[in-house]
Amino acid sequence: MIHRPRRTSVNALVATAALTRAALTVLRATAPGGRERWERTNHAGRAVGRYAGPAAALATAAGRVSPLAGVALLAVGGCGAYDDVAGDHRRGFRAHLAALRDGEVTSGAVELFGIGAAGLLAGAALRERPLDKVLAGIVVAGAAHCVNLVDVRP
Repeated sequence: MIHRPRRTSVNALVATAALTRAALTVLRATAPGGRERWERTNHAGRAVGRYAGPAAALATAAGRVSPLAGVALLAVGGCGAYDDVAGDHRRGFRAHLAALRDGEVTSGAVELFGIGAAGLLAGAALRERPLDKVLAGIVVAGAAHCVNLVDVRP
C-alpha cells in the first residue's frame, strides 16, 4: 500500500492559526504556575515568553486527522513545555545524558526521551511497515528536537 499524504486545505491552516492564536492568548493571560515560570531573558538580554510552543502544539494536535498523531503532538508539546518551565541550567544532550548516567533525571532528559517516544508513536500512526514506522518516528523526533533548539538561539 502506497501512503499518499493528505493535502492540507487553506481553511485547515487558517483554523490551526486561529486556534494557535487563541491558545497563545489564553496562556499569556493565565500563565499557569506564574509568569516567572513562563518568561525568561534570552541571550540578547530581552524578556521572551515561552507560550508559543505549547499553544502551537495544542492547536495543531486539535486539527490532526489521526488521534494517535494528535496524542504524539501533545506529548511533544508537553515535554517541551515541561523542560522550559522546570528546566535547569544544563544545555545539550550530552549534559543531560551525563547527569542521567550519574543518576539524576533532568527535565532535559525527560524531554529527550519523551520526544523520542512521541516521535515513534507518530511514526506508528503514519506508516504501515514496521521499519517505515521506526524511520518515520526517527524523522519526526529529530525534527521536533531541531524545532526545540529555536528557544535557545532564535
